[in-house]
Amino acid sequence: MSDPKLVELIRLGLSHGQHPHELQTSPEIQKWTAEEFNQALGEVMLSVDEVPQGIQNTTTAQKGGFFSRMGWMARHKILASIIVFIGIALGTGFVFADSFFAPNINQVGGIIFKQILELDSVEYSGSLEAQVTTDSLLSLENVLKYGFQDSYPPPANIAGTQNTKIRIDFTGATDVKNIDQPKSEFSFTVSAEGYVIGLETKSIGKDLFFKLTQLPNLGIIDFKQYTNQWFQVDWGYLEKEAELNRNELTKEQKAKIAEIITNSNMVRVAEKLGSEDIEGVAAHHYRYTVDEAALLNAVEQIAEVVAPGTGGFTTMEKDQLLEWLNIQGGEIWISKKNFAPLKLTFNLTLQPSTDAPVSGNINLTFQMSKHNENLNIQPPTEFKSLQETIEKGLEDSRAQSRDARRLADIRQVMTALELYYNDNSTYPTALLQLSPLYISVIPTAPVELDGSCTAEQNTYLYKPASNRRDYVLTFCLGADTSGFSAGPKTASSQGIE
Repeated sequence: MSDPKLVELIRLGLSHGQHPHELQTSPEIQKWTAEEFNQALGEVMLSVDEVPQGIQNTTTAQKGGFFSRMGWMARHKILASIIVFIGIALGTGFVFADSFFAPNINQVGGIIFKQILELDSVEYSGSLEAQVTTDSLLSLENVLKYGFQDSYPPPANIAGTQNTKIRIDFTGATDVKNIDQPKSEFSFTVSAEGYVIGLETKSIGKDLFFKLTQLPNLGIIDFKQYTNQWFQVDWGYLEKEAELNRNELTKEQKAKIAEIITNSNMVRVAEKLGSEDIEGVAAHHYRYTVDEAALLNAVEQIAEVVAPGTGGFTTMEKDQLLEWLNIQGGEIWISKKNFAPLKLTFNLTLQPSTDAPVSGNINLTFQMSKHNENLNIQPPTEFKSLQETIEKGLEDSRAQSRDARRLADIRQVMTALELYYNDNSTYPTALLQLSPLYISVIPTAPVELDGSCTAEQNTYLYKPASNRRDYVLTFCLGADTSGFSAGPKTASSQGIE
């Protein structure tokens, strides 16, 4: 039980329309600790039927927390992975809405949002499970199977639908106690149709690292050399080569988005389900619902803020989306001690529709722990530059292409030599005699030196035998190619050695 005097002061202040933040900073209450204040405030809020107006309008203007210091979208996108993930899952903003709970059960809404605002660090984990039915043409198996080809086979050959079960398991942590050196780490594993993809990321200040832990064997590209090793991302290089845009939202845009979410009323708590323990922590248990129409309106308004002039949904599109989406909402557990969010579930059904390529069920479970505790997030001790790795990979690919060209050139010349021999019973004294009757253009070797090949070896050198009944044609491969080892090679009427 809290100090009765503190409880009475809080009750009196709320009845006069004061906001909890104002109460906590008042001289009469400052002699109690923040923990004592939160506990007493919780007792007051849970003992009343209606919430004073001041609680219903909690705003993001409070100072000193994760969101209030970094804005609706954190300055460093990877650092906001936990917030972005929940935001996407719940329709761009479940945990950001300060009208978090509807009246009648709104007595805990202000406290929960206050706790979220004051998050400086947190660990989280969870899973997302989806059981969907999709057009076979769009199934993961066929996308991976045919995605590397120039064209798909005729749709009729892979017509129909396919049931797919997808599971994503994830863990992570974020720490912005030092806003000049924010830290985060995130890892996930995706399992679908027998394929498994795993990724880990770390972000320390402006440095981003990632490690591919699992990749499917597609039979086309060998990813083994890139798995289980850390890479550092050079954002400047990616912006230039991959045309990635890291333009951040302006202060005005962030404020406008926060206002849209605040006024959306997209999420409402329907009832309290009781009390139980979450990982040994006593918790209140609530059920919430989501208003799909309010959600779409908020998304439409946010899109206009982020990309003005892109246009919103047409009436038909909105009707189709509302017909397709069936958001059941979910459940949330909050600590009895300090009202910190501990666990959240989210359930979504995609209704079968002629206009939608996917239908099925999606379920999310999200847990949070170590609120505002010191977290040990460290960069990897060994890593490679992603830029250097990509450039080396591209150069290796170009070198392989050059070797393939050398081999194709030699085989083309050998074919022309045999045609010449069939007509003349001897081989030519020089390759120029083959053109244009037996070969349109005499090929020359790529000028780049590959492997251990020297400049002298990197030429197509032809020399007929003295009786012109045979010949030697020398060239050099930079690496093993099509069954031939790297190094100097000799072609003759007997083949290539």
